[in-house]
Amino acid sequence: MQNVTIGATVKSLFMKKFKNTIKEGAVYIISQFGVGSNTGSFRSTPHDYKVVFQFSTRLAKTEDDGSIDRYGIRLTPISTVRAEQFDSKCLIGT
Repeated sequence: MQNVTIGATVKSLFMKKFKNTIKEGAVYIISQFGVGSNTGSFRSTPHDYKVVFQFSTRLAKTEDDGSIDRYGIRLTPISTVRAEQFDSKCLIGT
């Protein structure tokens, strides 16, 4: 599999635990997390599922080997936007 983007959710109850742990641009191995359906009016990705951080979730910082796209930018052509051929409820398209 390649080019798979999945969203993650941290409930406000657990924000204090993870707020100072996760650093933008760093790579982590995540364990002891939940998996939930990625439903709702607005989704961060088109993936069917999302990672759900729990109190027991563990993060281990690891070396960035370059295999993960750091920026994940994929632009939608203006012709697709004008033709409204996109999922307007999803922040990141396919």
